[in-house]
Amino acid sequence: MSSSLGVTQNTASNLPVKQRLAMEFRPKFKGLLNDFPYITYSVDDEELSSNLGEVLEKTGFICQSHSSEDIEKLTQFLIYSLKKDQLVLVQFHTKQGGLNIVSLLRKLKNKNPRLSFKNVVPVFMAKASSASQQKIFKLLAGFDVRFACFLKPGSPVEKNLEGVLAGLLAFHESLTKRIKTDDQEDLDISIETRKSSEAIEQYKKILADADEIIKTDPEKAIELFTKAIELNPDFDALIKRGDAYYNIKKYVEALTDYKEANRLNKGKATPYAKMSVCCFSLLRKNSEANRPDLAKKWFDMGLKALNNAKNVVNEIKEKGIFEEDVTASMYAPIISALAQTDLRELGLEEEAAKVEDFVVGMFDNTKDVVFDNMAQDIDSQIDYATLLARKKYYKKAEEIFRDIIEKDTESVGPAFNNFAVELRKNGEYGKAFQIYMELLKNTIPDRDIVTQNLMTAGSAYGKALRKEPNLEKAVYVYENILACAPDCAEKEWVLCDLAMTLLEMKDNAQASSKLMEALYINNKLMQTERFKKLYGELVILKENMMMKLS
Repeated sequence: MSSSLGVTQNTASNLPVKQRLAMEFRPKFKGLLNDFPYITYSVDDEELSSNLGEVLEKTGFICQSHSSEDIEKLTQFLIYSLKKDQLVLVQFHTKQGGLNIVSLLRKLKNKNPRLSFKNVVPVFMAKASSASQQKIFKLLAGFDVRFACFLKPGSPVEKNLEGVLAGLLAFHESLTKRIKTDDQEDLDISIETRKSSEAIEQYKKILADADEIIKTDPEKAIELFTKAIELNPDFDALIKRGDAYYNIKKYVEALTDYKEANRLNKGKATPYAKMSVCCFSLLRKNSEANRPDLAKKWFDMGLKALNNAKNVVNEIKEKGIFEEDVTASMYAPIISALAQTDLRELGLEEEAAKVEDFVVGMFDNTKDVVFDNMAQDIDSQIDYATLLARKKYYKKAEEIFRDIIEKDTESVGPAFNNFAVELRKNGEYGKAFQIYMELLKNTIPDRDIVTQNLMTAGSAYGKALRKEPNLEKAVYVYENILACAPDCAEKEWVLCDLAMTLLEMKDNAQASSKLMEALYINNKLMQTERFKKLYGELVILKENMMMKLS
């Protein structure tokens, strides 16, 4: 009887499951092993995790397993692995507080905004129906996650183990992609070629360079994004170039990019929300230029875009049950758009009322949605709290702003400034003044703008206090303006207000002193129409002062 050094199919079928799977997949994993010799995995199903590690090692991988019990440690390990271009496999049960796979990815992105998730393979215990896949992929699309593995709920561990291994093979196959070269030929590119491809590396570098300067040099960023889009008209690149155009107030160009991004992916609310912001900016521009017909056109387009964004979110919600913070992430682009849409000072009462109705509807739709937790990115929390303040839900807004600052001290500037601006525009000058005072105790960017806003809010607050009358508190406010903003524009007018308050308190000597300080700054102050109209008593004060001196 002849013998064989190999293992027959019958023999293999009689082997223990892990040994059989290792033998079956070892030759199939040759290409995957070549590209990804290291695998980092975090699998919450303990039985699946222990068996998976053993089989992967038998097939030749070098494996690192990390528990998800300590989220901070897990995020550190995953960031390290992804930066090393390793393969990452994650099966992540929802944790206390609603933390789930999308929350985890968002947490990673917040810690390292330039991190790529193309090598992440999420594993879900869900039926692999097309509807289920669509729901999950819509949530993961924003992170550039390109593949997910679906396991049948309730299956024995052997089946799930085989499902993960088959999923890894399918992931590897999905990485073969077609890119368009300069001569417009379509070529099949393997992973090895893709990694070494000059065009792909150039594309990555261009995007990274553009990301670095999008806020500091948006025009140069636009040039770089344009080069990247010529290589690959990608959703994210179009969105980012649109953002750069928006930053330099080229709203039509930004709108065009957002529309093209929407054409590439109609399952996301972000393009629609950003389109609405562009339309409302063009509404403002045409309204200020006294072009009411064009203003009306842009308003209608903006409101339509907002409704389209809302419809996308509603459709995704209706297709399945999502955790609260995931739902919040879906609403975040709409909340951001509404936070940027402020029509209060344009005199467009009808249009402003329609936006307000939309905001009220959004608050009603999101009443059970958690926005104020750190699973959400800081900007989304600030936008939500800004909207709450605009609608005069001051207590809740302040709670969110202070929670943001406690967890991220660098956010004190944008958080408190947004809060104070909304308070000031709503006529809550006292609270706005208090927030500006607190804000200036911190190291913040744009300090000159904040001090000028402090002066505006403080002057209005002081005027209101004088009417009560609460003259001593008004003096306190004016003196604090001068202490916090000693070099602010129009300081002389604050001194005049203070002089008027002191005069009302019968303190003529101090009133004269403050008037002299104002005249030292602007010796032609008393000749202005504003002075003659508002500060007539100070003219008499000066005349009496001059008479005493003579």
